Amino acid sequence: MPHLNLESNHMRQRITYFDFLRGIAILMVVGIHTFPHSTFDSIGGNITIIIRQVINCAVPIFLAISGFFLAQKKLDTKADCLKFWKKQIPAVYVPCFIWSLPLFVVAILHPGSNILVNIAKLCFCGFSIYYFVILIIQLYILLPFLKKFNIRHVLFASATISGAAAIMTTYLLAIKGYDIPLTVYGGPFPLLIFYFVLGMYLANSDRNYKLTVPIIMALAGIALQYFEAKFLVEFHGVGFGNKFSFMPYSAAMIILLFSNRAEQWYEHRTKQLQIFQRLGGISYGMYLTHCYVILILSHIHTYIHTYIHTYIHTYIHAMDHQLAVGCYDNSDYDIHG
Repeated sequence: MPHLNLESNHMRQRITYFDFLRGIAILMVVGIHTFPHSTFDSIGGNITIIIRQVINCAVPIFLAISGFFLAQKKLDTKADCLKFWKKQIPAVYVPCFIWSLPLFVVAILHPGSNILVNIAKLCFCGFSIYYFVILIIQLYILLPFLKKFNIRHVLFASATISGAAAIMTTYLLAIKGYDIPLTVYGGPFPLLIFYFVLGMYLANSDRNYKLTVPIIMALAGIALQYFEAKFLVEFHGVGFGNKFSFMPYSAAMIILLFSNRAEQWYEHRTKQLQIFQRLGGISYGMYLTHCYVILILSHIHTYIHTYIHTYIHTYIHAMDHQLAVGCYDNSDYDIHG
């Protein structure tokens, strides 16, 4: 997402801090997409699952950052809205469309593929994990209408909508076991609009609050996610990601990270944390390209694993053969000796 050009040193520092948050969030996104298959049967598996619950707040953080900065955007007239949409929508859509093209080509070359379905996926950001792009475009379109109402009322309404969507999504995916594409349930705005509005709310609020409550909420949220995941995976093995308990946890993390105290903590460690701030500056490019890196590395891993497995299997088979021949030769020698 393009950064705002603000002049004051304080605002530049603020943008730097939010770039730092973007850097942390994009690493969380990569972690989610490389999450290994884990079970509750071992200590290592449980630790991995807990880590997965911790990083679940990645996308909500991105949405809250967008809402935070766009809350002050002047969109009072139709001309303002059109100018904003003409700038923002192509900035996110065009790169996504370009990076979707290789996946589109591979898809249509696959035997039995439906060309119309693949064209729809290309146009509506349906390939890979690009649902976020079609989601943020909807929020850009909704922004002028959201700004017309009292932000507290909008926050309550969005929480109700996202909460209901989370319950429905959890029921359909985890309990009923329906195989619904990510773009279909994650792309439409109801499931995640709450976090965007929460960012807008925090932009218009005093962020000099105490952190005791959000810290307790975040820790409780991790525990709730863990136990809800343990319950849900018994049905169809789904439940590590988006679910109802994901919502209060993500909200708590956003409130915690957007506080003045968290920002001040960062200001005293800018040099040590600069790498994350730089990652945040290229977070959208990382988001668009990391799926290709994961895909290539997974194929390399599979090839190496298959090669090693085949080599070991062949070696063992050859050794067995040599032992068998050796035993046969020795027996023959003994008999005729």
